[in-house]
Amino acid sequence: MRKILIIWDFSKDVAPMLDKAAALLKGSAASFHFVAFISQDTIEKTGISNTATIAALVEQTLSAHQLSQAPHKVFAVHQDDIATWVRDLCADQHYDLVIKAGHRTEQLFYTPTDWQLIRALHIPLLLVSDKPQRQHKAVVAAIDLQNDSAVQQELNRKVAEFAWRIARHNEAILHLVQVVPVNPVLQDLDLTSGAAVLEKSAPALQAKLEAFAEAEQLTDFQIHLQAGVVEQEIQQLTKKLKASLLVMGSIGRTGLSGLLLGNTAEKVLQHLHHDVLIVKPER
Repeated sequence: MRKILIIWDFSKDVAPMLDKAAALLKGSAASFHFVAFISQDTIEKTGISNTATIAALVEQTLSAHQLSQAPHKVFAVHQDDIATWVRDLCADQHYDLVIKAGHRTEQLFYTPTDWQLIRALHIPLLLVSDKPQRQHKAVVAAIDLQNDSAVQQELNRKVAEFAWRIARHNEAILHLVQVVPVNPVLQDLDLTSGAAVLEKSAPALQAKLEAFAEAEQLTDFQIHLQAGVVEQEIQQLTKKLKASLLVMGSIGRTGLSGLLLGNTAEKVLQHLHHDVLIVKPER
């Protein structure tokens, strides 16, 4: 990575995000831009509106988290629509990664900034949990080898590459997970089960996953075959492993279908308090 964009809603806790950024930048020659967003709501909460004052506070905070020595620029911006502003900035600048503190919601029709960014950005987005849990040295990569489309296969490769590189950087174990979808209605009616589905598909999928890992030259990894509701299975495995990071791909629905259906990445975010890295296919 050469250049990273770190974005911060000035009224939110920034410590977990900066700790993660410092870990990623350690031993790297990468530079970063740090943007602190000041909304009207933020001004009412903090009583601070002067951009120079906020930029100075940011510099102090960066120093406290061992980030001030890396090449960087700090900006303080009055803006309520964070997602649109970041999308436009990324269209003009070449960033390799965007980092933001993630704020989860369980409201069906509320589309937070996190979801807007998932849909709008075409570069990797790291959402750092604002409620960090005790973590083990495990990185989960969710892939889908059952979908043979060129877009999905590209996503699989990107997910695996990012996850493996981060796992190596953090001396962690890479966990590849493939979930076979099971219709929840049929499952509730006892007309099928995850175990029954896996019994049929596991041998072929295991071989496919092993071949994929060999082709991508992955090392120090474990394979997990699951069957059920995709987002629930990914959530449960990530929690069980107490993973430090989940890496997923997202094509990103927009419009009414995005509002009503969302996508797997967005559904996972609703109930998971772990760091999540979202990667997108090339445009």
